[in-house]
Amino acid sequence: MRLLSCVLLVVAGPAMASEPCSVGEARVAAERVIRLDPQARDRVEGRRGALASSREMLLFAIDTRAATGLRIDVEGSGFDPAVELCRQEGGRLVRVAENLDGPRDLDPRLETVVPAGRSFVVVRAESGSGPFTLLVRQTEAPRPIPVRRISVGQTVTGRLRPEPDRGVTVKDRWALQVEGGATYLVAARSDSFDTILWVRDQNADAGGRTYGENDDGWDGLNSILLFSARDSGTRIIEIGDNNGNGGEYRLTVRLLDPSLASLPPR
Repeated sequence: MRLLSCVLLVVAGPAMASEPCSVGEARVAAERVIRLDPQARDRVEGRRGALASSREMLLFAIDTRAATGLRIDVEGSGFDPAVELCRQEGGRLVRVAENLDGPRDLDPRLETVVPAGRSFVVVRAESGSGPFTLLVRQTEAPRPIPVRRISVGQTVTGRLRPEPDRGVTVKDRWALQVEGGATYLVAARSDSFDTILWVRDQNADAGGRTYGENDDGWDGLNSILLFSARDSGTRIIEIGDNNGNGGEYRLTVRLLDPSLASLPPR
């Protein structure tokens, strides 16, 4: 019971809604705006910057005229950088993706899809400080990931393909039918890789709204989150691999027990 209380304190706050971006205001200096030409696939746009301390963060903007795939790399010099991708939602900046370490070293990499318009990139430090280079490559939007169905109270199994060079990627998607006003617990466990979970709307391929995300919230590197459904409908549960190892996983969805009496079996 003590373990459960600790876990719920970690996930109940941020997972109930889209997690806020580390930077609160969307004010970006002109030299930190990257405008991408939809015809210039695979061209790398770079910006240099420096963090004077581990508490400093720098905000960049990426403007796109159509939904597109992006690969975002941060190359730090002498420190451990992190990167966030954020969007404006309801007048505030919310985080839609994050990476702390890349596939081979401490330099982070994000591969994702963004909708048309402005997205924001936050470069910050996990530890240390120093100069860095932000590299943004426009890629072909990946093919839609097939969506399977999961029901409340069900545990399903899946397997992710090893991709050690790609950083954090969304690998599997599951559709969940929810009822307005209910709160749900979603948990992912793997003995092979570091899981990460998101709950999004049905527009996930175009960077749709994020209702919750969690990386390491339960039993080591396994993931757990809570989210409340304001309206009835379909939510997309995405499970990703933080280290590219691949392997089998188990995914569980439960209607939240008001007594908070149990977690999915290990």
